[in-house]
Amino acid sequence: MAGLLLMRFVDRKGPYAVMVYPLLSLPFLLVLGVAGLQGNAFIALSLIGAIFVKGSHYGITSIAGIFYPSAIRANGAGWAASVGKVGSILGPLLGAYVLNSGLPVVRSFAILALCPAVLALCAFCVARIYPHGETSIEPADNGKRVTPATTR
Repeated sequence: MAGLLLMRFVDRKGPYAVMVYPLLSLPFLLVLGVAGLQGNAFIALSLIGAIFVKGSHYGITSIAGIFYPSAIRANGAGWAASVGKVGSILGPLLGAYVLNSGLPVVRSFAILALCPAVLALCAFCVARIYPHGETSIEPADNGKRVTPATTR
């Protein structure tokens, strides 16, 4: 549901909308890492933080394809998904490293809150370069620029 809600804003605001969810997850993850919450409060904040983190993943996936020209869009989105798969392997390794560091488990949330912060920073940088997913390269047909009026 969080991803669907975010998509409404991504259509209008482009990559800037993607950085909202990671920023919203930060306070929840930091409170989990700093305050010694237990019981229902811990579960509720964990759930809310997880919703925003997962919504962030949907947002990044949704904007990956808009930064490639039409001629190579599927290839570019495929590469973006492949890089995401590498992240899905390295993410649990990072989590295991943090948990194995000797910190209390609850404090690990504060350390792992850096990941959404990095995601928000990356989304901001991408949005500064391509505000609405506009690319400067368009596919060519026999050396001519293809415009919506000339395609059939």
